[in-house]
Formats: sequence, C-alpha cells, structure tokens
Amino acid sequence: RERAADRAVPAARPRASRPPKVDYDDDERVEGIVDWYDALKDQGFIRPSDGSADLFVHGSDVEGGKGLKKGDKVSYFCSTRSGKSRAVDVCKVSRRPKPRA
Repeated sequence: RERAADRAVPAARPRASRPPKVDYDDDERVEGIVDWYDALKDQGFIRPSDGSADLFVHGSDVEGGKGLKKGDKVSYFCSTRSGKSRAVDVCKVSRRPKPRA
C-alpha cells in the first residue's frame, strides 16, 4: 500500500495579489472618507466626497498593505470588476481628528 507521505504533492500555484491589469472608470483620483472597515475581513466601504454611492474597498487595494480605519480620508481610483464598482489604488490622505469632549 502507498502511504500518504510517499505521494507526490502538486506544487501550489502562486497567488496574484490583484489582477494584472486594472481598468479605471476615470483617470482622476477621487477623495472620500472610510465609512466602515472590518479589519478581520480586510474590507469595507468608502463614502465619496462628491456624495455618490459608497464604494467597496478590499485591503489588497490599499497601498502599503495597511488596513484602513473608520474616518480615514483617502484618495483612490474607481474601477468596475465583475460588474460592480470598487475603489482601487487607495492611499491614505489623513486621519480624521477625534472630536474633543
């Protein structure tokens, strides 16, 4: 009988962090504020400063690989993937100051 340890294990394919080509819906960066972000799921939503609908953001689309926090001011490009709009190439601009008590 062949033991499990003797079987050849196929090599894992490297995972890409994001698709190689991103088509931007617009050529200008947009600014907004992080409305909600779940650090465990590494995803959330950004409220654009122009008042349009909130955009989904995933941690893999945040430059520097660091997550976001509610209230962070960010700039980003809009992109449509799988028929849904999302924020890509997200950069933190600043952190909204906490209100004083």
